[in-house]
Amino acid sequence: MCGRTACTLDPVQVCKACSYSRPAADGKKEEPQWKPLSGNQTYYPSYNVCPGANTPVLVAAKVVDAECETDYLITPMRWGLIPFWSKEEMNTSGFSMVNCRSETIFEKRSFKVPFERGRRCVVLADGFFEWKKVDNGKKQPYFIYFPKTEPNDDKSVPASRLLTMAGVFDVWKSPETQETVYSYSVITVESSSIISSIHDRMPAILDGDEAIRDWLDSGRVSASKVRSRRGVIIVVRLGGLPSGASMK
Repeated sequence: MCGRTACTLDPVQVCKACSYSRPAADGKKEEPQWKPLSGNQTYYPSYNVCPGANTPVLVAAKVVDAECETDYLITPMRWGLIPFWSKEEMNTSGFSMVNCRSETIFEKRSFKVPFERGRRCVVLADGFFEWKKVDNGKKQPYFIYFPKTEPNDDKSVPASRLLTMAGVFDVWKSPETQETVYSYSVITVESSSIISSIHDRMPAILDGDEAIRDWLDSGRVSASKVRSRRGVIIVVRLGGLPSGASMK
């Protein structure tokens, strides 16, 4: 599962960290556009991101803004999916859809409907925390992240890659105030060998531009194609697991 993350970059740094190469751009890098889709959802960088917080999410621009000229947008969304059909917000309706199991994404209406509508997203974070039970009954925290990137002269570009996790999002509108809330759930899969000793579940990690492009291109990689792969279209390559990782 995934129940705690860290995301410490400001919006400008997040966009730089998510620069990507178009297939026919001769290696030229482009940055996604930062564009809040809801005026009441603000992102605050934090070492301790909990469900209910607004965090940066990468989406295909055409899915949320037909007039946008860029390929991708980054926008703050609430962690914990609120189904579009809910009459109440997450905190009052009892919905706490922080994670979505890849094996059952087509079995639950809350996830199946937005997924088939192309509402896929990439959840961005420095990394995620997981806890392992130890002999004395206590839990040892671990922080899982991508390996560091090559050094560069641009100080605004972070030294580590952002962890890119597959997610599904939905758009809920309050029946009373007409307030719009964008919210998401992190898709989880069975843990890889490097994580299995800590926990039996982990986020679905999208490794590289091509994996992200395939995930967000619902027209080219349809729901039926994902279904045939049981929802797992990831390649995992994780960084270190410091035994002394701690919460801040």
